[in-house]
Amino acid sequence: MTHVHYLKLADLAPGMTVRVDGGFTCMAEGEERVVKADVDGDLYIECAEGRHGLAGQLDDDGRLIGILDARDPISRLFVDFDAAMWADGYEMDGDAGTYTPNDAERGLIEDAVAGVVGDLHEQIRPLLEARDAAVRDAWSRQHGLNADGTPRRETVPADDPAGALAK
Repeated sequence: MTHVHYLKLADLAPGMTVRVDGGFTCMAEGEERVVKADVDGDLYIECAEGRHGLAGQLDDDGRLIGILDARDPISRLFVDFDAAMWADGYEMDGDAGTYTPNDAERGLIEDAVAGVVGDLHEQIRPLLEARDAAVRDAWSRQHGLNADGTPRRETVPADDPAGALAK
């Protein structure tokens, strides 16, 4: 059992770095790509075939299949955790001696550990998402954008319709 946590489209902004999983024919597993926006504001990453539109990666839950956060070392700890490798080397040492699990027991251990790691990641996800939202908001403000990524427009006072005061 693998617990993979993909990003949502709303999590992304141009300039962010993402990492792809092994499900792409146009990019190798683990490659990092910079998110870009076309003239219509649609997000994409460059690939061997040109551009890979991110909106086409959405699953039923609104997550981008195969798109992982490359910046977040905390999420990477959870996503990259290999429960099978951990279970493969597991032995129990105790007062009564050492016990090495059989293959069926290792499968149960692997599934349980992967579930716990996935559940822990889900519990800290709201904290990570709140942090990321603050970073995106700061980035947008710094680059003259609204929170939704559209250009921020200066308001013109009603008593100055020509915008002379704004100049």
